[in-house]
Amino acid sequence: MNSDLVALLAPLHKVNTRTKLGKIMWLFVLIISLITRYNLVLLSQFIEKITTLKQSNSHNLNLILAAKHHDPFAYLGLHQKSAQFVFRAFLPNAQKVSLKTKSKWVELDRVHADGLYEWHGKTAPPSPCLLKIELNHQSIEVADTYYFLPTLTDDELYLFGEG
Repeated sequence: MNSDLVALLAPLHKVNTRTKLGKIMWLFVLIISLITRYNLVLLSQFIEKITTLKQSNSHNLNLILAAKHHDPFAYLGLHQKSAQFVFRAFLPNAQKVSLKTKSKWVELDRVHADGLYEWHGKTAPPSPCLLKIELNHQSIEVADTYYFLPTLTDDELYLFGEG
């Protein structure tokens, strides 16, 4: 990345991007920076990437919410996205969900009203991921279901389908 751009964006790390206003402010400053320092081609490519990513995540989310996703393991659980880790859990009845990192419990952000929770971090949590779920004022600890891949073989699935 260009060192001028890094210097220009350095103050943005102080912006709280967890709030809606923080995200809007961060994007606004980034767009203004790109317009003033770089050409509009770069800006249009940046906006296209954001739009594509948002549409992809939105499509996956809609399929999860409708219980029609062909591979929920590809969206839920722990995934590495470039230099960051993302953990997603769909727990519609939970009031609060926390993830056990190496040193402490970290509360997940509820990113959808229907119960999708997310965590982003630079280092992966211990495997299998442990979750603390608060339901009806009670707390339970469970291992992430999506850590354990499906264990049925193709032959077993065939035999199951045959009855």
